Amino acid sequence: MFSRPEDIAKVMVDVEAVAAKTYLRGLGTGFRNDVEHIRRFEMEAKAGRLRICILYGADVPQAFWIGFVYGNTFHSGYTGYDAAMREFEVGTLVFVYLIDRLCEENVKIFDFGLGDAFYKQRFADQCWNEVSISIYRPSLRGAGLKLAFTVHYHFVRFLHSVLKRLKLVDWVKRTWRAKKTQPSKERGNGTQV
Repeated sequence: MFSRPEDIAKVMVDVEAVAAKTYLRGLGTGFRNDVEHIRRFEMEAKAGRLRICILYGADVPQAFWIGFVYGNTFHSGYTGYDAAMREFEVGTLVFVYLIDRLCEENVKIFDFGLGDAFYKQRFADQCWNEVSISIYRPSLRGAGLKLAFTVHYHFVRFLHSVLKRLKLVDWVKRTWRAKKTQPSKERGNGTQV
């Protein structure tokens, strides 16, 4: 568990080693070892809010969980694990260790944040749905945008319902994530600094 400003330099390299292998990186999102994240983590560490938990196997980082403690609540920020270690549930192991350490700090609430992931369904005891509201300008362009969005929205819902009936939703997610975790020549395999 890392939370001090002097830990940031080493932690950023170790977390990047795992994050580079995740499907979120394949999507161009998630944790990045860049100036923006370094500055934010340094600021949060100086304020005593940063918590970075890294699971190592044979001195190699395998999984991480990053978040921030405000009052008695831990707010999850970034998670990731080496997909090659999936069968060992390294993500769950780092989560259990993190929970143990947060309990020692008397943290009462673990906020998983946005999204609908299996681990959130597995470990959370509360959830709620949120919706987005779109407002369009009363013009020809606004009407065109609204039509395009509505067609796209209903097509995606229809496709999801078909996959759900065929019990293929989880298979599609696993396949998609597996594809995004495979190294590609375009994304490269190295770390970013």
